[in-house]
Amino acid sequence: MSDDMKPVSANDTKPAPVTDLRDALGFRGAEDADLVRIPRARLAQGLTPEVLEGLVQPGSFILPGGEAVSELVGTITAVRKSRVLWNRSEGTAEVQCSSQDGETGYGDPGGPCNECPMAQWTDKPPACTLSYEFLLLQESGAPVTIVMSTRSASQTIGMLNLALRAKGEVPVTIRSQLVQKGSKRFYVPVAEFRW
Repeated sequence: MSDDMKPVSANDTKPAPVTDLRDALGFRGAEDADLVRIPRARLAQGLTPEVLEGLVQPGSFILPGGEAVSELVGTITAVRKSRVLWNRSEGTAEVQCSSQDGETGYGDPGGPCNECPMAQWTDKPPACTLSYEFLLLQESGAPVTIVMSTRSASQTIGMLNLALRAKGEVPVTIRSQLVQKGSKRFYVPVAEFRW
């Protein structure tokens, strides 16, 4: 066992390393990622069911159990990419192709994502959506993930990815920001570093 993977004893003052947690949760190349599911924080939009029912405000983050918060505070420790191509025909939406690593798609058309025409930008965004899922260890110590789509949060994704590469762990506060494009109004996550 390497030094950074040793359990923390009662005499240690440092918290246990999160390397095992990241691997167990499917971040950074774990092989058994499907064995563990991390709770996901969702950014409420105008048509989110909890907003329509009057339980939460648009722009708030909905935590597991239904609690709504205006911001997420903690440390981002890992990230993973994923892709999904939806078949939206006849009033239904079904996954046509997906990729758990953002590299290899399974379904129709499947194969290498970087070669797939559904993943390419033209004068329109690609039909296949690229997302980044960030692992946030909240100040309470509870892990939560937040998924950000490159269509709406590319600037925040870029900032967080650069900081993760440089620092390995990124203390942040994540809030929402209202964006209006034409007649469309929606909220996007924005991050503030807490260095």
